Amino acid sequence: WDNPTAPADPAASATAVNESFLESKYHFQVTLDEQSASMLVRYIVAVVSTHIPAQLEKRMERVTKKKPPSKLQIQMVFSGQQSDVNDKDDSSGDSTKKWKRSNKAQRIVHSVSPPIGAGKIFIGFKTSQTTGLAAHLAAPFVPTVEREAMDLQDPALRQFNLELLELSGRCMRLVLEHGMMMIGLEYIANEDKRIRWQKNYLLEMEERKRKATADKRIKALKADGENSAKGDKDNADYAIEGDDDDSSIISSTTSISTSSKVMWGFAKFMAKGVKKQIVKVLDTVGEIVENASGNETTELLNPHDPFPLCMEEQEAVALMQAFLPQQSTPDPTIGATLAQGFVNCLPDQAPPVLTKSGGVVPGTVGKLPNHGMEAFCPSGSIVRNIVYQNAKDYHTVIAQCSPVSLSIVRTHMTSEVLTEDQFIRFCKWWVAYSRLSSSPHHELQQYSFQFKDCIKFEMRDAGNNDAMTVHQLSNYLFYWDPAIINPASTSTVSKDLMLPMPEALLPKQIQDGITVKLLADHHLSDWLAEPLPVPIWMEYISHHPSMTSGKAEYTEMRKMILATIHQEYTRRRSSTEQRIFGEYCANLFRDKRCLPFDTAKSNATTANGEEDITADMPTNLYLASAELKAFSEIDADHFRKVDAKYISQGVLSEQFCVALGVRESVSIDFLFSNLETLRWSTNPRPLVEYLRSASYSKQDLTKLQTSSYLPCENDPSRMFAPHELYIAKNKAYRHLAETGVVRLLQWPDDELTEASPNGKFLVDELGMQTLPPLLDVLHCVANMIQDPAIKISCLDFVASELKPHSGAYTTMYTKRMSKSQLAALKIMPCTVQNSLDSKTEDGLFYSPIHCCASQQCGIMGFPILDESKLGADRVSLFSSRFGIVQDPSPLACIQQFQNL
Repeated sequence: WDNPTAPADPAASATAVNESFLESKYHFQVTLDEQSASMLVRYIVAVVSTHIPAQLEKRMERVTKKKPPSKLQIQMVFSGQQSDVNDKDDSSGDSTKKWKRSNKAQRIVHSVSPPIGAGKIFIGFKTSQTTGLAAHLAAPFVPTVEREAMDLQDPALRQFNLELLELSGRCMRLVLEHGMMMIGLEYIANEDKRIRWQKNYLLEMEERKRKATADKRIKALKADGENSAKGDKDNADYAIEGDDDDSSIISSTTSISTSSKVMWGFAKFMAKGVKKQIVKVLDTVGEIVENASGNETTELLNPHDPFPLCMEEQEAVALMQAFLPQQSTPDPTIGATLAQGFVNCLPDQAPPVLTKSGGVVPGTVGKLPNHGMEAFCPSGSIVRNIVYQNAKDYHTVIAQCSPVSLSIVRTHMTSEVLTEDQFIRFCKWWVAYSRLSSSPHHELQQYSFQFKDCIKFEMRDAGNNDAMTVHQLSNYLFYWDPAIINPASTSTVSKDLMLPMPEALLPKQIQDGITVKLLADHHLSDWLAEPLPVPIWMEYISHHPSMTSGKAEYTEMRKMILATIHQEYTRRRSSTEQRIFGEYCANLFRDKRCLPFDTAKSNATTANGEEDITADMPTNLYLASAELKAFSEIDADHFRKVDAKYISQGVLSEQFCVALGVRESVSIDFLFSNLETLRWSTNPRPLVEYLRSASYSKQDLTKLQTSSYLPCENDPSRMFAPHELYIAKNKAYRHLAETGVVRLLQWPDDELTEASPNGKFLVDELGMQTLPPLLDVLHCVANMIQDPAIKISCLDFVASELKPHSGAYTTMYTKRMSKSQLAALKIMPCTVQNSLDSKTEDGLFYSPIHCCASQQCGIMGFPILDESKLGADRVSLFSSRFGIVQDPSPLACIQQFQNL
């Protein structure tokens, strides 16, 4: 193939490259003293035509006594693959300490393919001069007189030798470019086979891991190293069974393990600071089990790559290691000149590198692993870590590969949509990276905000596993912390249900993958500010259909939500905290159909005709324990109770229901507005008994005392307030009621008394009256009642309340009523006898101060109490209670005598 960098002007250089350029591969194997070693050798021959200026040619001929060659060959030897060592005598592995101390077969192999920096210059024979590379170079250099090294002293010979060296460096660059190009083509062509093998490899490793875990005895033996040899033997072949072609794709574990011994020898000669250890894949069961229990943070920052080097990667590593430069000895000019030719060959293009899926690319395009960032970038530009570890200096110094940076990750995130697993890994990685990063805080924070704005990820729809939806990270503000909002664990709540959550909450499957502990890390605070607060969730849930519609289809969801809110209520220890939280809940759910009622005792249809309604507003419901027997005959929809099952199952408590606004008793306003419809007008006993057992506030009690809602006997025109009515103590009350002096409470029987429970409640609590005003009663008896018997009955009632010192009317009658008032009250039934003809006139009524109790004074014509109507006992009682004198005064007798 042609050299693309042949000089345009032959006179400008002493040499020019012809088109003859041949590369061959040879399998070199040595067997000696039952020890064997092999090596794949890359042999290159370049045929060069020389164009030497005449003056230079004369000077060379004068020194060497012969003309310079018009054509010459440049020969180079590189290692094409790691060696395969089969040492039957040395099972300890010490054969890889140093290639000079290895067995004879190995030393012969190493002499053909030298370690890094140990290549020799050949001038028909080997010299002591090294190339500084892992490559031998043979060319017709002009040697010194001693023939131990090339002549760099004579100016003419120095120019010829150095230009030939510089051309050799160019050829080496072409060897590298061509070799890597061919490796890249094979690598891409074998991609499908490699993927199939990797799948089978993982399945095999998983099976071995399961066996190792199940068999503790074997695990113990492996831990003690008793079965290590067998473990290596079991891993002898990773080729896909049944596919002969695939055996050329991936080397066997034995080959990898043994090859690493020779590569270990190469690593000894790497530049300072390079890790002196070849990186290989863990291939024994014990190592796999141990690796599986590793630290997750380590895996995030150094992504696990379980696959061994494939054949193309081994060849690429061997080729790249061959170009790791060391200082050439004894003359460093040799290595520097080769390096100058290497660079000048393609000055504007970096040497090639092998990437994961993009094949071979220029070093400036390829990117090196960097603390796990490579997992989030296109694999076509990422160098595999195991390849990079085996040729660090080549990638960093020769190919000038730069590590993956956050800006590259951000650019990729802007145009790509992550899978669910990728997004979870990225969140975990960002925390791990931020914790260990030495970058300034403001720089990390800047990238953090940029990642939030650009990251997109896809998830499967909950209702359709085949459909994928894209989510933007910037749309999420919170994550769910079970320690703050913990779904109730009540046995009656289905465990398959999930609490409704706002759209700004990170999806559960994502959160489960990241874990709450990691989401709480402050390095993610720029993405998710805080765990979802209870108030925000409560505000959201108050508008959810399960808490607003009251429909039966949301019964289970409603139960779970109520149990969770109630659990949050009980978590508040102090009564003040519970009161504040209860008021907050009441404000949210006051007008929401959120509390279930007992459908067995109520109709599940609303007044608007909505069906399947099993929940109502808290203010429309009563406690399950509320006493509502008085309303048993009334429409049950007016008196719905909270479903008692929710109380007994612990979903709710009556204390929490009261906090929500559930009534402990019937609403006063409801009673007053529905008195007629509830048909309590003729029989107030159920109402009074309910009111007596209920508890009310002072405002409610005042309203009960002043509102008109009680019936009156014989007056259906309207309802009356308690203070307008009287409890009928005796028959006299009904006589007084007939005249309108008093209004009596309508009661179904005569059991209502002032001392009875209902009567005491009416009098003491509601202010119902027991005694009518004395003057009203006496005026009624004097002027309105005509029947003497009824008058006497009323006088009996008044007399009973005129007991000395304890009568209800005593003070009023004896101290507050004037004589003129008494004189006007003709209430006492009396008789008057005519002193001249002894005739007696009865049916007369006189004032208590104008009549006498003694029957003897009747002869004088004084009015005396009618004993025939009153009886002797009543005459005696009336005279003492009403203040009626027994006999008239002497002055009255004289005046009466004069009148006669």
